[in-house]
Amino acid sequence: MRSEHEQFDDPQLATAVRRVWGAETAPAELRRRISSLMLDPASAHDAPAIAGRISPARRWFRYAAAAIILLAVGSLTYTARNRFFAPPAHHDEEYAALKPDMARLMTSTHDEAAKNRHVLLANSGNSTEFESLGKSLQIELGRRIAAVPLPGWSFVGARLAQVGNLPAAQMVFEHEDECISVFSLDVPEGYPTEDGIEYEQNFEGHPISGFVRAGGLYCLVGSSKSGKLDLEELEELRNTIRGHMTARPATSVYNNPKIPPSLQQAVKQ
Repeated sequence: MRSEHEQFDDPQLATAVRRVWGAETAPAELRRRISSLMLDPASAHDAPAIAGRISPARRWFRYAAAAIILLAVGSLTYTARNRFFAPPAHHDEEYAALKPDMARLMTSTHDEAAKNRHVLLANSGNSTEFESLGKSLQIELGRRIAAVPLPGWSFVGARLAQVGNLPAAQMVFEHEDECISVFSLDVPEGYPTEDGIEYEQNFEGHPISGFVRAGGLYCLVGSSKSGKLDLEELEELRNTIRGHMTARPATSVYNNPKIPPSLQQAVKQ
């Protein structure tokens, strides 16, 4: 049901009142002004406010002020929630990309070893020798490395390399025309160190996939002449390495491993 004031704004009522009062002998100018107001309720915006009644203009002003206050309160609430009550980040679901400079250093180091096998410590295919090599590189590097055999891939060799100013263990594998380097190094300065962070990207024709664990960055860089090696395959190999390292935590058994004489010189390079 409409209010009393809204009923008086009814154009039909205004016309009826004008018809009834049309014969009155009030001054012509007064009759004209009253009739025009009743025929055109919108012109009431220009009329002075009547005591006890809120004018339409003032009513809309109050609506606008209330809307501004609501927007301000909502903005403050959103800012405070994001700043002080933001939900914790789930790093195990976070995917990032290496910065271009670091990605370029890794891919160039990979390409060097893939094209010049003489820089690598050769492998005879003996599993015991592979394990000893991994242990010796770990001692030289001062941290655990990803010395994990990859199913379906042949181990080519390994070396201690430099990725920028960071020493890194590099294990190289091949399959048909595909080649992979598995790098183990400290997390570079300026990168997050939380366990579970993953890196996935393609950089200048090289798929790259890695993860962070115990302050170390373990990163796979691949290449293939045919272009068959893709990021999805590299991700599967990354998960294989991470699963192996998780199932077999680092222990002190790596102290003073027996390094075959044929490998000692290459480890020192």
